[in-house]
Amino acid sequence: MKHLRYLAFHFPSFATELILPSTFSKLYHMQTIDVRRGSRYTMIPCPEHMANLVHLRHVVSPLLYFPNVGRLRSLRTLPRFEVEGEHGYELKQLKHLNKLRGTLQISGLGIVRSKEEALEAQLAHMKRVTQLVLDFGNNTCNPDVAAEVLEGLCPPKDLVELVIEGYKGSRYPSWMLSRQHPDAPKRLQKLKLCFNCSRLASIPVDSELFTHLRKLHFVECDWDRLPENMERLVSLQYLAIGGCNNIYGAPCNTQVLIYGN
Repeated sequence: MKHLRYLAFHFPSFATELILPSTFSKLYHMQTIDVRRGSRYTMIPCPEHMANLVHLRHVVSPLLYFPNVGRLRSLRTLPRFEVEGEHGYELKQLKHLNKLRGTLQISGLGIVRSKEEALEAQLAHMKRVTQLVLDFGNNTCNPDVAAEVLEGLCPPKDLVELVIEGYKGSRYPSWMLSRQHPDAPKRLQKLKLCFNCSRLASIPVDSELFTHLRKLHFVECDWDRLPENMERLVSLQYLAIGGCNNIYGAPCNTQVLIYGN
């Protein structure tokens, strides 16, 4: 099997578990791994030395315990990257993966400690990533530190959808609020803030990020009101408010969906 390039393993049942053998990391020609339970993708644990598969292009399923992913410079699909405090799981592992495309979720951002550490990911260079999830998790970190980390995570210019989860920073980043930022997204169509994100105080006057925004979601945020100046969202067509039980009002001329927990 040393010339195997594609592995697909589809579970009919959630009771099934897949464990890849240690020798899997010797299939040096492997290009695609696709593991699903039913119609859903499932997370699977990796064998040691998975980063030896330098020709790997598509990891369709999220992989657990995948150190040194930065060595896989041919990767084009990586649905999720988990930041951890151990060597090989640092945020800087992403800086060489500028061929990634489609959707990328970065979890565990609550343990990142500085803007400089966040800048090492070089997310702005991932020009083919169109959907990005920035997940700070449940870690309780200093709001100023969280703000600096998000500042350093400037997404690529052509991003279409941005999701920010669990962000409790003291402010929102300049790439979101200012026209002056050279690398700020220019074509964002959907923005989602969820799981007790800090309140976005107002829609800025001169931010290009909000110019083309069509969909705006607020989910499970303990806010007492919507951001001010919502009328500046001239392209907004759809507003969803879910689990934000203290918000009652909504702007006119927009399709609004309000739902509970």
